[in-house]
Amino acid sequence: MKGFKIITAFFLLWLTVMPAIAAVMPPPDLSVIQREKETQLVFSWKAPVNFTEEKREGQYLLSFPVQVSGAVDSLNQIRAALPSQWRGINLTQSKKGLLFSVSLPENGSARALKKGKGRVILVSLSEAAPVLSETKTKTEPASPVSSQSPEKQIQKKQEPVEEIVPTPVSPEPLPEEKNDKQEKPSAREEDANRKESAQKSEAEQVDLSLIPYTETQTNISLTLSNPQSFDNKIEGSENMPTDNVSGYRAATLSFPWSRMTGVATFRRDGYLWIVFDRQGDFDFSLERELYKDIIYEMIQIPHSHATIFRLVTAKGYNPSLRREGLLWIVDLMYQPMRARQPVDLILQRKTAFGPRIFIPLDESPYVLPLIDPEIGDLMYIIPVFSRGKGVLNARSFVDASFLQTAQGIVIIPNIEELNVYSSTSGIEVRGPKGGLRFSSEDILSFLAKSKISRNPLSQILDVAAWGGTDAENYVSMLKPLQKKVVEADEQNKDIQRLMLARFYFANGMYPETLGVLRMITTNEEMASLPGVIALRGAANFMMMRYDEAMKDLSAPVLNDDQACKYWRAAILAATSRTPETYLQVMKDNMAILQAYPQPIKTRLALAGLHAAVAGGDEFSIQNFMEAANNSGNASSENDEIAFYHALWQESTGMYNLARDEIKRLAEGKNFYFRAMGGLEKVRMDSRAKAITPQERIEELERLSYAWRGGEFEYNLMTMLVAAYQEQKDFAQVLHILKDMRIRFGDSQESQKIQQMMEDIFQKLYLGDDENILPPVKAIALYEEFRELTPPGERGAQIVRRLADRLVSIDLLDRAASLLEEQLRQPIGNKERGLVATRLALVRLLNKEPEKTLKALGISDDKSFPDKLRQQRLHIRVKALADLKKTDEAIALLADDDSEAAKQLRAEIFWQAQQWDQAADALKMLIKKPQPKVPLTPQEAQRVLDWAAALRLAGRPKVVMRLRENFMPYMKETALGQAFDFITKTPQQGLMDYRQVAQEVESAESFHTFAKEYTNIIKSQGLSEAVR
Repeated sequence: MKGFKIITAFFLLWLTVMPAIAAVMPPPDLSVIQREKETQLVFSWKAPVNFTEEKREGQYLLSFPVQVSGAVDSLNQIRAALPSQWRGINLTQSKKGLLFSVSLPENGSARALKKGKGRVILVSLSEAAPVLSETKTKTEPASPVSSQSPEKQIQKKQEPVEEIVPTPVSPEPLPEEKNDKQEKPSAREEDANRKESAQKSEAEQVDLSLIPYTETQTNISLTLSNPQSFDNKIEGSENMPTDNVSGYRAATLSFPWSRMTGVATFRRDGYLWIVFDRQGDFDFSLERELYKDIIYEMIQIPHSHATIFRLVTAKGYNPSLRREGLLWIVDLMYQPMRARQPVDLILQRKTAFGPRIFIPLDESPYVLPLIDPEIGDLMYIIPVFSRGKGVLNARSFVDASFLQTAQGIVIIPNIEELNVYSSTSGIEVRGPKGGLRFSSEDILSFLAKSKISRNPLSQILDVAAWGGTDAENYVSMLKPLQKKVVEADEQNKDIQRLMLARFYFANGMYPETLGVLRMITTNEEMASLPGVIALRGAANFMMMRYDEAMKDLSAPVLNDDQACKYWRAAILAATSRTPETYLQVMKDNMAILQAYPQPIKTRLALAGLHAAVAGGDEFSIQNFMEAANNSGNASSENDEIAFYHALWQESTGMYNLARDEIKRLAEGKNFYFRAMGGLEKVRMDSRAKAITPQERIEELERLSYAWRGGEFEYNLMTMLVAAYQEQKDFAQVLHILKDMRIRFGDSQESQKIQQMMEDIFQKLYLGDDENILPPVKAIALYEEFRELTPPGERGAQIVRRLADRLVSIDLLDRAASLLEEQLRQPIGNKERGLVATRLALVRLLNKEPEKTLKALGISDDKSFPDKLRQQRLHIRVKALADLKKTDEAIALLADDDSEAAKQLRAEIFWQAQQWDQAADALKMLIKKPQPKVPLTPQEAQRVLDWAAALRLAGRPKVVMRLRENFMPYMKETALGQAFDFITKTPQQGLMDYRQVAQEVESAESFHTFAKEYTNIIKSQGLSEAVR
């Protein structure tokens, strides 16, 4: 009991304190409206607010229980616009909220009224005698702005203009100004119309010829369709001025701006309005004097966020607009009011929230709410930047009216619940719950509802008729249905089961729905019913069994059903990586959502939201997000909405807000959206360069353990591929792509993955990045992904380059294995001969003469170019020499007198220690030295080799002549000391022939065949050595 009292006391304290805690809102927009007997001060808030008012000690106090986020910077301007006796106004901020105060003059009074759903607070200040505004220019008459029509004022003000303006030859009658009050139907007439529609309770009583559009039309364009049923007839339209304005003077007003500024121009109640969506100060005293025969009155209405001019002009004068850069020029000419580029008013009859009006625009204009000072009602003025875009003909609907404009859009709400939204797609006009009311809409609604068949077997997905209820009444409604199933005879049992299954579905019991349907489908006749097939598909969709759902909902018997079209598109959007492809189908059929229980509506709306975000359709994003939002949503559904909302925010430039929302999801409790949020956070941080490439990789690798499968894993692995590619870690890229090919082999993207792997593989081994991998890793990666080798020349080129790199680091065994593998592939005869020759050279360098001869034998029967044929001969000769078959090797060189053959012949004799023959062979390689021409390193080496062979052959006289001829040249080379030692005479001391051999070896005396090829391979590559 004591605990209960404590809780009760705390609750009462909370009730006492909470009203005192004020909400935080942006400061209100202030504007002044002057009337004949009162002055009105308008507070325009961004959201509905409450207020309290009181009079105390000669002051009027108005309290708003809100905290404003900034100062009301327009207060001084508003104070200056008020009559002097009302300038004692003040705004103060306290803990309780915002307090407005005004000192009341003698006999003065004030009162506040709430307008526009509580967003507009109108404070009327009045006294016994009318008060004139002191802000008017001296050129204005001393009388205030009266409530008389401008036509009556003009009769008093108009001056003769015959001396200024030439009289037209045949002037047409001037138009009577249009009065919006006369166009609106009276409240009594509206009530009578509604009662008449309500009395038509059957479809047979409806005259379909009176309906200006068919029931199948979703969006009706009033610009493209016949407008006669919607146009308001303008009185005196036959007297409107023609386009011929010759003989009439024009007035020009210039409005320079420093930024892009939208404008709206229109007529209402005889006044011409010019409204800009940016605040500015202009002085038109000179223009008013110059054009006083055209502009009778010109008043600027103060506003904190806009520039508003209201004019009284000579009859027949209407505006034309020009724009030169950021300069707007308004020309007042004798012409009809006309928009050069008419905007399209689209009546969207079938949306998730009922009928609405959409106006497509290629900009996101500012919606300016304003109280008309003459009529006293609210106007939504929408200035636009595109020149000449306006409403061509005035339109009147039950809930709203559109004024005719030369530029911009003006909406007059007929109900307080009307809302006007601006987006990057255009303007959206919404009504209260149930939507706007259009002509014949009640009739069409009746016709649509009458199409729900009373026969349960012919219903498909008419969920609204299936008894959805709340948890309290669920059991009481379920038991009678179960009882009917039990008591039904065999003929009607499946029908009762179908009714039970539909009840389960309407109340979110999807497994139970499928269980009952499984019993029903044992009856082949029932299993073929469209309603049974569609219900099974819908239940599978709600359980995220998309393959089974698609199989059912794609049945031919459901092709023409509107609801099934949406469900099919929702499945495709949920499973596709291009969901925007299916957005239009869902937009066209989203009216079905209106009749669905909230869980089903939310699930279907989320599919549409997914597609709209992917397609960047801001208008559809707002619609589907509103359809998905519900207080009864599960936390996972709210997380999904928040996820798409963050993506939308980022796409519209609100990066910080989007990142904060994504971060909240990444730190949340839902495992899936924690992973999705983390992935999206990495992507956003990467785009903003807020993390390093290495941090990006580490975070993505961590997230790979957060969730598996589906769209998440595919996107994660795709991002990892991109991250490793930036780091040029192509080996890791190929491994990830290989895993993706295995995991997503059944998807449409598997072919793209394969192509990406092939492109990276070729880039790695053929492009500029071929040297990124060390040779050992390069051959290991090649062995692992050998199947990616392209056929033909590109594949052969990869093998050639790999072999070159392996030979260059003396990995001759691996290079030989690679070339042998290539020989086992189907390649052309010419390429086969080249590969076999390269293999033979590798085997020779690896001191495998027998395998060398075997490699040459692979293509002995082929014809080769002379150069390649000679290379093959020399390789064969060297292999025979290594096998100690000296005579056979020398015999093959009998007819070869090339430089390489001479070198090889000398090497063979040297290797066989046949010193006389070796000396004679070396002599053929040496030319007579030229005076003052130094020897090249190769020439010096050959001279040293010759001297050593002569000394080892025991031919001292020849050695002495060699010394005499070459010593002056050899002493200038690096081999001079070795040459001096070898060519010493016996008189200079005894010579040890073993020491001669050591000296020759230390001087690297012989330039062998193998060394020649090794040098070529290391400098140019194997493929260049043999080609």
